[in-house]
Amino acid sequence: GADDDDPAMVVANWKEMDDENGHYYWNIVTNDTSYDEPACMVIARTGSEWQKVDDDGNGNAYYWNIKTNDTSYDPPPEFSGGGGKEEEA
Repeated sequence: GADDDDPAMVVANWKEMDDENGHYYWNIVTNDTSYDEPACMVIARTGSEWQKVDDDGNGNAYYWNIKTNDTSYDPPPEFSGGGGKEEEA
Protein backbone atom coordinates (compact mmCIF):
# COMPACT_ATOMS: atom_id res chain seq x y z
CA GLY A 1 0.00 0.00 0.00
CA ALA A 2 0.90 3.67 0.07
CA ASP A 3 2.18 3.38 3.64
CA ASP A 4 4.86 0.96 2.46
CA ASP A 5 6.41 3.84 0.47
CA ASP A 6 6.52 6.15 3.52
CA PRO A 7 9.57 5.35 5.68
CA ALA A 8 7.84 6.98 8.66
CA MET A 9 5.07 4.36 8.51
CA VAL A 10 7.33 1.27 8.50
CA VAL A 11 7.67 -0.19 12.01
CA ALA A 12 11.04 -1.80 11.20
CA ASN A 13 12.52 1.65 10.47
CA TRP A 14 11.96 2.82 14.07
CA LYS A 15 14.33 1.95 16.90
CA GLU A 16 13.61 2.55 20.58
CA MET A 17 16.43 4.52 22.20
CA ASP A 18 17.32 6.05 25.55
CA ASP A 19 19.31 9.15 26.40
CA GLU A 20 19.70 11.54 29.35
CA ASN A 21 16.21 12.94 28.59
CA GLY A 22 14.50 9.56 28.59
CA HIS A 23 13.01 7.10 26.12
CA TYR A 24 12.62 8.13 22.48
CA TYR A 25 12.19 6.70 18.99
CA TRP A 26 14.66 7.07 16.09
CA ASN A 27 13.84 6.41 12.44
CA ILE A 28 16.95 4.85 10.88
CA VAL A 29 15.85 5.83 7.33
CA THR A 30 14.68 9.44 7.80
CA ASN A 31 16.81 10.16 10.91
CA ASP A 32 13.70 11.63 12.58
CA THR A 33 13.36 11.34 16.35
CA SER A 34 10.29 11.51 18.56
CA TYR A 35 9.50 11.16 22.25
CA ASP A 36 5.99 10.10 21.18
CA GLU A 37 5.45 6.56 19.92
CA PRO A 38 5.31 6.66 16.09
CA ALA A 39 1.86 6.17 14.56
CA CYS A 40 2.85 2.97 12.76
CA MET A 41 3.98 1.41 16.06
CA VAL A 42 0.74 2.42 17.81
CA ILE A 43 -1.30 0.90 14.98
CA ALA A 44 0.75 -2.32 15.12
CA ARG A 45 0.34 -2.53 18.91
CA THR A 46 -3.38 -1.65 19.13
CA GLY A 47 -4.69 -2.80 15.76
CA SER A 48 -6.40 0.55 15.24
CA GLU A 49 -5.61 3.95 13.76
CA TRP A 50 -8.05 5.43 16.30
CA GLN A 51 -7.03 6.26 19.85
CA LYS A 52 -9.30 7.24 22.73
CA VAL A 53 -8.17 10.53 24.30
CA ASP A 54 -9.34 12.13 27.55
CA ASP A 55 -10.64 15.64 26.89
CA ASP A 56 -8.59 17.70 29.37
CA GLY A 57 -10.02 16.08 32.49
CA ASN A 58 -13.64 17.15 31.96
CA GLY A 59 -14.82 13.54 32.02
CA ASN A 60 -15.43 13.33 28.30
CA ALA A 61 -13.33 11.53 25.74
CA TYR A 62 -12.84 11.96 22.05
CA TYR A 63 -11.31 9.76 19.38
CA TRP A 64 -8.25 10.72 17.36
CA ASN A 65 -7.05 9.08 14.16
CA ILE A 66 -3.26 9.06 14.40
CA LYS A 67 -2.82 8.71 10.63
CA THR A 68 -5.31 11.28 9.31
CA ASN A 69 -5.41 13.53 12.42
CA ASP A 70 -9.24 13.41 12.29
CA THR A 71 -11.09 13.69 15.60
CA SER A 72 -14.60 12.70 16.63
CA TYR A 73 -16.67 12.56 19.80
CA ASP A 74 -18.49 9.60 18.23
CA PRO A 75 -16.61 6.32 18.65
CA PRO A 76 -15.35 4.77 15.41
CA PRO A 77 -16.75 1.34 14.51
CA GLU A 78 -13.85 -0.57 16.10
CA PHE A 79 -14.70 1.00 19.48
CA SER A 80 -18.36 -0.05 19.42
CA GLY A 81 -18.00 -3.76 20.05
CA GLY A 82 -15.67 -4.49 17.15
CA GLY A 83 -12.00 -5.34 17.30
CA GLY A 84 -10.73 -2.29 19.17
CA LYS A 85 -9.41 -2.17 22.70
CA GLU A 86 -11.85 -0.38 24.98
CA GLU A 87 -11.06 -1.45 28.51
CA GLU A 88 -11.46 1.84 30.39
CA ALA A 89 -14.51 2.31 32.58
